[in-house]
Amino acid sequence: MAKQATIWLAGSYPESAHKFFRAELSKARELGPVVAVDAALALFAKLDMRPTLLLGDFDSVEPSLLKRFAEIERISYDSDKDKTDGELALRYLLDRDYQKIDIYGAIDTEFESDQMLANIFCLRFGKETGDTELRLVDHRQHIYLLEDEVKRLSGKRGNVISIMPLSDEVVISISGVRWELKKARVPFGSTWPLRNEFVESEVAISIDGRAIVVHRYA
Repeated sequence: MAKQATIWLAGSYPESAHKFFRAELSKARELGPVVAVDAALALFAKLDMRPTLLLGDFDSVEPSLLKRFAEIERISYDSDKDKTDGELALRYLLDRDYQKIDIYGAIDTEFESDQMLANIFCLRFGKETGDTELRLVDHRQHIYLLEDEVKRLSGKRGNVISIMPLSDEVVISISGVRWELKKARVPFGSTWPLRNEFVESEVAISIDGRAIVVHRYA
């Protein structure tokens, strides 16, 4: 029988669906480890249920909440790291040969995720028409698709910049940020270039390959 486990991320868990999550947690505990990642611990507190492992940098968890679950095994990471807590949790289980892993809290159910993804992928049409520049804009962020190009973005110190490779491997150079990269080879699916920070008023990004870039300013 395949080794099974579940990961619970610090995503959206609407109160209207708590009955569902309670049933899923009860079932998950019978099948294998239940890993609560960082602020997902709040869900367990609301449902009065216990995970089997806590994992993350815990920078967004109230100390009183950690104290409440003090008896649970905990794996802690420094907040300055090159992977998200979610990726670290997944790699932790993969390294231990778990063959079936369900991940909860990965989708923000307050939005239409299929529509959101479709809108992002529509940025590709700008490349097909030549020099057309497309971006998605809302009150918090701008989203771009870069393909074998250099992009300069203006912002303020503390703005957040994330790069998500869409090619099998993308070569990334970025300056004007807290963690600069120079011709770094980043594979598809890596969370390494997420959540970088502006330290200058202008950030220069060079992409060999194809990647989504999110500039969050609020």
